Amino acid sequence: MRGIKPTIGLALSELALLVRQRTMVALVLLLPAVLVFMAGVVEKPQTPEAWAAIAARNCVAILCITVYFISTSTLTARRQTLALKRFRTSGIPDAGLLIGLLSPAVVAGLVQSLIYFGGILAMGAPMPRQPGVLVVALVSGIVVATVAGTVTSAVTATPERAQFTMMPLLGVALGGAALITAVNDPLLGRIALVGPLVSNVDMIFKAWGGPQLGVQLPAGTWFAIGAGAVLIWLVIFSYAARRFFRWDARK
Repeated sequence: MRGIKPTIGLALSELALLVRQRTMVALVLLLPAVLVFMAGVVEKPQTPEAWAAIAARNCVAILCITVYFISTSTLTARRQTLALKRFRTSGIPDAGLLIGLLSPAVVAGLVQSLIYFGGILAMGAPMPRQPGVLVVALVSGIVVATVAGTVTSAVTATPERAQFTMMPLLGVALGGAALITAVNDPLLGRIALVGPLVSNVDMIFKAWGGPQLGVQLPAGTWFAIGAGAVLIWLVIFSYAARRFFRWDARK
């Protein structure tokens, strides 16, 4: 309990720092606006299934480009400037420090998702059939992306190198999203589900009305499978973060 107030204070100060960066705020607002424009004006989906595919694919773009990137670059930059080491003398528990430092990534992801989903609904997308599943998939995806960013920062020496160390997860997540939503092959779809964040995409896709491939399963069954895959990746990334995360600057 003693670390809750300092953690909240750190989170608020990090959010204030983000808001003062006008370029970053503009980018946070620009990405969902561009995705909405591409969906409604360029792609022009005509069916609920097409809207579901676009919503799911673009949601993983937000998770990767915003949440994952900000998490990785923030922790890497703070480590390089020795800020992480100084924070540990503040009396805030390590978990509280990470929560506070990663709060801008979480808030940015939530804001972008709300703007994007509201935008495509205004463009004519149907309402999601299972909004509860959509919320679970989105929130759990943000959590997984932030923990994955924590792990990636451990192997990233400088913020400039983040664009390279992030590539493996980006490729797997974006490629898996494409397979889930655009390829009518049950085998490829099941293989793609193994990747990080891909199960979140699949849950968003189905929650918005996307069809199941292969054997048709009850809604509760495919949700349990997707949630289980998300939990497995969360456990893997959490263990890796505890094992490999560095507070001192890399030499």
